[in-house]
Amino acid sequence: MARMHHPVEIAAPVRAVWLELQKAKTWNGLSGIANITDVVETKELLSSFAFTATVAGAPRPGKAVVRRADVDEHLDVDIQQKDMSLRIVMNLEPSEAGTRLLIGLEAEPKSFMVRLAWGAIIGSVESGFPAEAESFASRMELAISSNNDKPPAPPTE
Repeated sequence: MARMHHPVEIAAPVRAVWLELQKAKTWNGLSGIANITDVVETKELLSSFAFTATVAGAPRPGKAVVRRADVDEHLDVDIQQKDMSLRIVMNLEPSEAGTRLLIGLEAEPKSFMVRLAWGAIIGSVESGFPAEAESFASRMELAISSNNDKPPAPPTE
């Protein structure tokens, strides 16, 4: 199993970051997640979603399931694909910038073929993980900022 983590700063309050993490579309681009479908929410919390990731040019279906969600503090997500298991853990805490988000990733091969190439695969993931985490944080910050720039919805009667 490989483990890595990277802290990022987001210029938004913890609550805004937490709410953004509850939107399935926010997860696009993190660890290959794309084409999100079948989103399940429970009591306004993200529970699971299906996705397709492109690995070595081939589409691979997967499923993300929230293992643990401590509102405004911690999110633990299992990511299952045919050949690999991932776990993404996010810890949120207030910071001078707004929110410090510690993104952790654990990865484990499931198939024989992936085990054979594990050294090269994990080397590539480890070297790209900090930039991926920073990009994820930037996209969240932009989305939160865009939400704040929208005029309030008119009152309904």
